[in-house]
Amino acid sequence: MKGYPALVASGDRLEVRLFRTAEEARRSHLLAVENILSRQFQKDLNFILRSYVFPEDLRPVMLFFGGEAGLKNRIIQKIREEAFRKNFRRLEELQSFIREAALKQLFETAHRIFSAAQEVLQEYRKTRSFIQEMEAARKKMGVSSSLPESLREELEKLAPENFLVIYPADFLTRLPRMVEALGLRAQRARLSAEKDRAKAAQVEPFLVEYERLSRLARKKPSPEKERLLFELRWMIEEFKISLFAPEIKTAFPVSAKRLATRIREIEARLEQD
Repeated sequence: MKGYPALVASGDRLEVRLFRTAEEARRSHLLAVENILSRQFQKDLNFILRSYVFPEDLRPVMLFFGGEAGLKNRIIQKIREEAFRKNFRRLEELQSFIREAALKQLFETAHRIFSAAQEVLQEYRKTRSFIQEMEAARKKMGVSSSLPESLREELEKLAPENFLVIYPADFLTRLPRMVEALGLRAQRARLSAEKDRAKAAQVEPFLVEYERLSRLARKKPSPEKERLLFELRWMIEEFKISLFAPEIKTAFPVSAKRLATRIREIEARLEQD
């Protein structure tokens, strides 16, 4: 019987098991290494949890993300994942990392993740406030509009309660810009809903394509397909920035033409399977 060996973390014990696929073995091994390093540096993780404190004025907005305790626990989990989920295959590699790099990497990662999370909360609070102001102004004028609710749904989709779990660290550091851009969009849409609709119409075809490719990928999922689709979603979010808030520079060049090309490339890759 063919199998793929990998470490498995079982409570405080580690053991080697055989897995049916290489991907299952890889994931188990990464989690086991993360478990080993987390136990090794548990005191430092506890210190980080105690030391980082969010500003008092962000406490109300934390309720949208499970409260301060839940948010900080997810931050610690993200720090563990980014700093300790390593594919070490030899004991010497692990020991060298513990001696020479682990502590520095842990605290650098903690600062990056906490800073990103705080910036997301700050921009989320401002953007939600802008949307509420738009909604109140339209009600006062007796104008019926689905735009405030649509923007609120987009905000919650962009920064859901579990954003720290679902997004990789590189994206987390860019997420505040995207939430800020949505806030600028809300302010401008309050003055001209027609212009907002025209710009949204430029984005819509790419959102439809993203959903279509997502359904295609789910027929035979893989980490590579997840990566490709995430990159496409990131491109679409950057495209929104270029349309709705161009003063916030995009992370990389993006346009309707580039998006269309990338969609064709991803579709060709998905159809190979």
